[in-house]
Amino acid sequence: MYQPRDIAQGLRRVGPYGATMPTHRIFSTALTVTAALVFSGSSLPSRAATTNRARTARTTRARNTKPKTTTPSTSIASSVSSTTLPSVSSNNVMTLTSPVMSAGGPLPVAYTCDGAAHTPPLRWTSGPAGTVSYALVMHHVPGPGETHWYWVLHGIAPGVTNIDDNAVPSAKVGSNSVNDRNEYAPPCSKGPGAKQYIFTVYALSKVPAFSDSEKVTRQVLLDAINASVLATASLTVTYDRTSVVRAGVAP
Repeated sequence: MYQPRDIAQGLRRVGPYGATMPTHRIFSTALTVTAALVFSGSSLPSRAATTNRARTARTTRARNTKPKTTTPSTSIASSVSSTTLPSVSSNNVMTLTSPVMSAGGPLPVAYTCDGAAHTPPLRWTSGPAGTVSYALVMHHVPGPGETHWYWVLHGIAPGVTNIDDNAVPSAKVGSNSVNDRNEYAPPCSKGPGAKQYIFTVYALSKVPAFSDSEKVTRQVLLDAINASVLATASLTVTYDRTSVVRAGVAP
């Protein structure tokens, strides 16, 4: 740093390329450069500032080169615990057939009031696991809100899967809506045209219990087995008395 005494004494300093320059001109040039830096908002960097900038640059490069950690995405499906739904066994599908009639076909006259009034033969496949008894109902729906029933059986052993033609079934017999007796009432419709009659077998997880004095109608039976039905099967047939009545056969 040049001192004021150098200017006062007029000493000379060696300038660029070996030329000499008066001291006051050197001092004046330095003041000019310094003023330009101050007014322009710039300053000469200090060693500490330079060091700090270098350290910051190294840190930035290190961050940019750091390998990114990928967080595996979790889908909605995988975040919800799986729930195993209960499977439906194919054994729950039962079928009910007869060797003398087919689904949608006619009910033979022998099983009506116009014939021998026999009980019809029926066959069904075994119920699902847990079946301890069967029940069977034959009914007819003549109109909305009205039901007639002709045959009610309950307490059928789990090893029984058929009823023979006009045989006494190994079961307890409920009442019918025709004569209110505990027996089979053969269909004897008085209206014209074909009527539908439905046989339904129920596989049950428990044996329904009734007192000896209780009248077991179709509805009483259905109410009693409502919570214990494992599977069902139905067979629907028709019977048309029109031709029989015209021939004068019917009573």
